[in-house]
Amino acid sequence: MKAKISIFIIALFALAFLEPLLTAQPAGNKVELSAYIDVSSDGNATVKIAIQYKGKATFFMTLPKFQPVYLCNETSIGKLNIQNETSSAYFYYNSTITINDDNPGRLVLCYSFPSAVLMAGTRGWFMSPLLWTNLDKVSVYVSLPMAKKITYESPVSTSISGNYRVYTLSAGIPQDIGNRVTIEFDLKENVKENILQEKTPQTIITVRYPVFYRNIAENTLKTAIKSIQYLNNLTGVTPRNVTLVFYLPEKKMGGIYALGFVLGEDVNAGGKGPIYLNLALTRYAPGYMETTIIHELVHVYLGMVGVEANDATRWFHEGMAQYLSIKIAEAIGTNVSEYKNDMYNSSKALYYYTGGK
Repeated sequence: MKAKISIFIIALFALAFLEPLLTAQPAGNKVELSAYIDVSSDGNATVKIAIQYKGKATFFMTLPKFQPVYLCNETSIGKLNIQNETSSAYFYYNSTITINDDNPGRLVLCYSFPSAVLMAGTRGWFMSPLLWTNLDKVSVYVSLPMAKKITYESPVSTSISGNYRVYTLSAGIPQDIGNRVTIEFDLKENVKENILQEKTPQTIITVRYPVFYRNIAENTLKTAIKSIQYLNNLTGVTPRNVTLVFYLPEKKMGGIYALGFVLGEDVNAGGKGPIYLNLALTRYAPGYMETTIIHELVHVYLGMVGVEANDATRWFHEGMAQYLSIKIAEAIGTNVSEYKNDMYNSSKALYYYTGGK
C-alpha cells in the first residue's frame, strides 16, 4: 500500500466515540432493550428505543445531547423519568431512566439520527448511535434500503427479521467500535460526485464531494481558502492547485480514527496532493474537520519547501502539522476547544502509558 502522511486519533480518547465513564449496578432481568434504526435514502435515520419492562426499574443508557428525545407512545407519559448528565462522549448524555409502573409494559423512545449512513461512489458505510447501557445486552435492528450487498459488519448479524438485520451488543461480543454497530456495503445505485471550485489570484482550490454533502464541501472550501492565506505568508510558497476529496471510513482505510491523509509520494513530488478527508469527520465534535483540513495542508506545504515525507521526518511532519492546525484554526475563528481538550487527554494518557518516555 502506498505510504501516507496522515492524521490519526488515539482510539482510547476519540471523545466523539468514547463510551461514558459510568459505574452502576445492573438492572437485572427486569428490562430488555431493543434499538430499531430505520435509514432513509439520504442516509439520515430515525431511532426507536423499545424498553420492555416487568415492573419498576432504573437503568442507565446513552441518549443524544443535540437531538430531541421523545416518547413515541404518548399514552405512557408519566410512567418514565429521564435524568440527563454530561458524559465524556461529546454528542451524548449519561441518562438515568426510571420506570414508575408496577405492571409489565413497553415504552418507546424516539429521536433523529443524522448521517447514519455515509455514501460515496458505489459504497456505503453505516454506524449506529452510541448504545451504551448497564443492561446485559442491547438488540439492534438496522434497516438499510440502499444496500445491495453487505461486505463487512461488526459485530456479525445474528439473523434477519423482515427488513431488519439483527445484531446483539454485549460485553462478550467483539466490536470494532464499542457499543456500536458498523456495516460496510455496496449500494444499489451509485452516488454522483459534484465539484466546488474557487480561484484565488494564485491558487485554484477544488473540492470533490458526493452529492449528499454539499454543506460539508462548502465548509471545507471556506476553511481551505482562509488557511492557505496564512500558510502562504508563513512559508513563502504558494500552491497553484489544491484538491480535496472525501473517502468513506471503511476498515481498510483506517476506519473512523484515520481522519485524513496525503500520499507520501505526492508530498515528496513537491506537495501536489490531493488531500483525502474522511467523511466520518461529519460525526466528530466541532473543530475536528477544520483542523484535519489544515493538518493535511501543512503536509502539502512542507513538501513544497522540500521536507520529504519518510520515516526519519515523520515526527517533524506530524508535529508541525498538528501544532499549526490548531494555531491556524484559532486564527480563522474556528472553535477548537473540544479538539484541544481531546489532544491534551490523549497526550497525557500516552505519556503515562509509556512511563514518560
